[in-house]
Amino acid sequence: MARLIFEYDNMQFDFMRKLAEMFPQIRAQMLGYIGKEGKDNLKTKLLSGQSLDLRAYPDDKRGRRTVGYSINRRADQVSISSYPVNLFERGRRLRGGKKEPARNIIRGRLKGIMQSDLQRILNEFDSKFLDKEMKKI
Repeated sequence: MARLIFEYDNMQFDFMRKLAEMFPQIRAQMLGYIGKEGKDNLKTKLLSGQSLDLRAYPDDKRGRRTVGYSINRRADQVSISSYPVNLFERGRRLRGGKKEPARNIIRGRLKGIMQSDLQRILNEFDSKFLDKEMKKI
C-alpha cells in the first residue's frame, strides 16, 4: 500500500522534539495532528478533482475510509495512506494492454506538500493545544 510516513526521530525541529520527549502524550497528540492535517491535505488538494476524484466517496461500500492515518504503538511515527490511490501510485495496465504511467500522488506530491507545511502544522499545534495545556499547569 502506498504510504507516506513521518517519523518522530527524523523531524528537524529541536524544540518540539525536546518537549515531546518530556511528555509522551504530547508526542502522540502532535503526531495525530500531523496525520489529520496530512489526511486533509491529501483529500482536499490532491483527491478532490485534481488527480483522482474521491469527493463522492468519503467511505466505500464496506464502510472503510478511503483516506486515513495511523500512529504506531510507540507513538514515534504516523503514516498517511489511501487504498484507492494505491491502484494508481505505481501505474497500471489498461484493458488495451498499454501501461498507464505512475501518478506518484502520495510519494511525490503529498510528500512535498507535507514537508513544506510541517512548520506551519507544528505552529498550529503549538497555538491550539500546547498553550492550553500549559495554561492548565
